[in-house]
Amino acid sequence: MAKLKSDLDMVISIPKAYYQEIEWLLRWVFGRVGNLLYHCEPTDAGDVTIILGRKRLSLPQTFFAAARKDWLGTESLPSEALVNWHIDWPELRGKLISAQLPILYGDEGLFEETQGEFVLKLDVLGSCFFMLTRYEEMIHTIRDEYGRFSASQSIAFRAGFLERPLADEYVEVLLASLKRIWPDLKFTNRAATFQISHDVDEPALYAFKSQTGILKCVVRDIVKARSQSLMNILRVWLNSRTEIHPHDPYNTFAWIMELVEATNSRSTFYFLAGRYDSMHDGEYEIDHPAVGKLMAEILRRGHKIGLHPSYAAAEKFALLAAEKRRLEAAVNKMSENGEILGARMHYLRWFGPHVWRAMANNGLQHDASLGFADHIGFRCGTCHPFQGYDVVHNQTIDIVVHPLTVMDVSVIDPAYMALGSGEAAFTRIDAIRKACKKVNGDFTLLWHNSRLVHEAERKLFQQIVQTM
Repeated sequence: MAKLKSDLDMVISIPKAYYQEIEWLLRWVFGRVGNLLYHCEPTDAGDVTIILGRKRLSLPQTFFAAARKDWLGTESLPSEALVNWHIDWPELRGKLISAQLPILYGDEGLFEETQGEFVLKLDVLGSCFFMLTRYEEMIHTIRDEYGRFSASQSIAFRAGFLERPLADEYVEVLLASLKRIWPDLKFTNRAATFQISHDVDEPALYAFKSQTGILKCVVRDIVKARSQSLMNILRVWLNSRTEIHPHDPYNTFAWIMELVEATNSRSTFYFLAGRYDSMHDGEYEIDHPAVGKLMAEILRRGHKIGLHPSYAAAEKFALLAAEKRRLEAAVNKMSENGEILGARMHYLRWFGPHVWRAMANNGLQHDASLGFADHIGFRCGTCHPFQGYDVVHNQTIDIVVHPLTVMDVSVIDPAYMALGSGEAAFTRIDAIRKACKKVNGDFTLLWHNSRLVHEAERKLFQQIVQTM
């Protein structure tokens, strides 16, 4: 944390009852701005108080006051009938998605109760804790066919704010409040970024199939009247022993990298390194020569490789550990530094903070799983990275979470948002990008290499990347 130009030190008094949770959250809140030095002190009071010079700002803790009596219980959840605060402060124009700000916990308004004593009624810290930790997911038990918590089950979806980074907007309100009380404070915002990644579920349509699998492909393509002829399919299959044939429909890697590199960016490719579930895992082995050559080319061009734990690894963490070792061994054959630092769960099967702990225990430094499969938006209420927190055991976890804002299939597929690959899809995705930019966050886009076969999908991906 940087220093104030003043010699004064900002003191933040935190109730002892939830000191660890608030201290963790403050590191995230103030970690995005510069010119601020503060230190925390425990207090027996119930509110968080920010003290600088002769002025004080009190932050009532509505969430924690309720949650301490009913931790991970339904009574601690916010009311579904959310009140909107119409906040039209000049300094917040262009930083909020809408002037109508939904209130999860607390109330509206910044008031000076007595001279130099201010109160911000909005429970910024408790609301952000609720969203970042996915507190509600530890309470609700309804899951989809893949064991996932669905967007439709979330309060963000039901209340209509899933497509706005509400936690980030709350932070903007807090920072604006500080500026109103202490006008000499100066904050340096981090720059907004665009981060592109690709889950390599299937690096090739034909290359890794068995003879029976190839015959099924031939029959399927004939039935669907696809352009691939029998001879073309066999030629691609037979000539993919040491590298994936350039005419394989899923071999879109060179095209992806050229497009991304033209924007002076680089992608992260998450590879599967385990095959235990024939229905859900890929058909390839990570140590196959053709996969090795592909990974070597990815690394040569300056792109990154991450782990895509298998379907079962979301529940069997010994598999996650073995797969990480296997992927690192494969990468080490092509690179001097084959250490794998990041992961994204297959099918986005994140079931709670124990998944983060398993990642951290196996040397992974970041997780990119926290997006909903059935809807784009802000699962954690933020597009800023944050340190993981375990609400079950009330402990921080040594892993950085990079929230996922947009996944291709979420937008395109009939089972999810069903927007297709045209202008409606682009408009919705671009709105998420603009929201991230407003709060100086990270627009994170996941696009599968296998979802670039159709021209409409290629055009949509290209339009998104070139808009950055």
